Amino acid sequence: VYAAAEQGTRLALDHLWSLGHRNIACVSDPRNHDGRLRAELYRQYMREHGVEQEIRLHMIPQDQQATYQVGQSLFGTSEQPTAIYAASDTFAIYLLQAAFQAGIRVPQQVSIVGFDNIEFASDTIPPLTTIDQSGVHMGETAANLLLDMIEQDRTSTDVEDIILEPTLV
Repeated sequence: VYAAAEQGTRLALDHLWSLGHRNIACVSDPRNHDGRLRAELYRQYMREHGVEQEIRLHMIPQDQQATYQVGQSLFGTSEQPTAIYAASDTFAIYLLQAAFQAGIRVPQQVSIVGFDNIEFASDTIPPLTTIDQSGVHMGETAANLLLDMIEQDRTSTDVEDIILEPTLV
């Protein structure tokens, strides 16, 4: 049971693109599959839209200090991106903090979109734009699927994957 990562990444990037952004940076974590996949989908999107020269991918561990340092480098230059696709809400929240400390106004000077729709996403100032992959629904669906498999004596090869559609929040 999982959310469609490609669709979620496209939702985030289409949203930024529709706002007129062409200089979009991406921050992702190379240590996990989702981070690598979302980064590759970002690269692909930028190439498809003819702005390959604008690809600015930062692959870093998902921690506050590393993200803050990337934020400082992004916000401390005249070539600052107009938007950032953060491959997780944790990255996005740390980038919001870095923007605030650099005196950069979100969304007036830079737009930031996260991914996951964690509980605190709506509590940030401004509220974080994010991709909701229905984590609670995903867990409930997986638990029900497991219970059905146990009751019906089925193995994982006997059931189809369930792919949930992400939404932009």
